[in-house]
Amino acid sequence: MKTKFLLGTLSALLILFSNVLSVSAQPKTAHRMPEDFLNFFIGQWSGEGEFANGKKIAADLSIKLSLDSCWLHYEHTDRSPNRYKALNILGLDQSNGEFLAYTFDNFHGHRQFVSEGWKNEKLLLTTSEFVPQRGVIFQHFIFEKQSPTTFKMTYETSSDAISWKLGDSLIFTKNK
Repeated sequence: MKTKFLLGTLSALLILFSNVLSVSAQPKTAHRMPEDFLNFFIGQWSGEGEFANGKKIAADLSIKLSLDSCWLHYEHTDRSPNRYKALNILGLDQSNGEFLAYTFDNFHGHRQFVSEGWKNEKLLLTTSEFVPQRGVIFQHFIFEKQSPTTFKMTYETSSDAISWKLGDSLIFTKNK
């Protein structure tokens, strides 16, 4: 009787263990950033452009994979006399595959942007925030590939998400 109980228990444990192994061996569906997007953006970039008022702006970008290739780590540093610096983390929401970007800057700002993704060699990141003096302000960044080694980054704001006002735009060239 003890032998039958022990063999029955052992069999049940083996079945349970094999079920656990088969479930954990099944690949999990993971959303991934497009390879052409990653291959294009990863690297060091230098850019020049201007603000809406015509004042010149220049910046450097460093973009690399981070956290076991789950996120892009993107640092933006304006060149003097401008002082803006930002750390951006860009990746995909694993529940729905939506592009997300989190931006933290040296003016104590932090924002979350969303996007429909890299389409037609263009990425549009959008957010909105409530500003007490002005109400809801929409913001977006447009990253648009222009050649194998250049892209245009445009920053715009809007009060209605329909009519957009230029903040600045820069043309970035990949450093060799």
